[in-house]
Amino acid sequence: MKLDKIEKIVIAVVIFLVVNAIGMNYYNHQKYLHKRSLPIYINDTEEIKLPENIRELSKKYQSYTDLYKSDKPILVYSYTTFKREGGIDKDFHKKLSEKLEQENIDIEKIVFENWEDDTTEISLKNQQYLDGGESCGPSGEEEEKLKDFVDTAHHCINNLCIIDVKNHRYLLMSPDVDYIAEEIKKYYHK
Repeated sequence: MKLDKIEKIVIAVVIFLVVNAIGMNYYNHQKYLHKRSLPIYINDTEEIKLPENIRELSKKYQSYTDLYKSDKPILVYSYTTFKREGGIDKDFHKKLSEKLEQENIDIEKIVFENWEDDTTEISLKNQQYLDGGESCGPSGEEEEKLKDFVDTAHHCINNLCIIDVKNHRYLLMSPDVDYIAEEIKKYYHK
């Protein structure tokens, strides 16, 4: 089978376009790898109010009693055992532990490894507080309190914070090892 002149030109143009597209894709990918912006952490501490009855709520809902049991500040976070860019992973956990030990900072810690959302379990334990209606979100006052209680704990566990039950607050902090050590010294270490 012989191709005429027009068919040869069309095939050549298609091959040129495919090769050009592959080359541009590779070029753009390399440019992205060299010029992508890396995550920038602004060292910051945000103070968030805790309900004054947080201990009673944790007992009532049978959840997170370990987070709210002490009058002393508690450092709380979760980390992954796999490498996670921009996240709190095993390397971060190791560096923070070493830094706190090196600086002689003695603070109670609650650290979760590969923590998974436990909202369903908490909801099952607290069926009596859930409205049996067909709405998607919380509908009753008690259900709203439960949701707020769970959200507060998850906010702390999924990030890095110091829970200070005695002063009815928690401090949400940037995940920078040196910054965390300085903040703990500033607020709590004597």
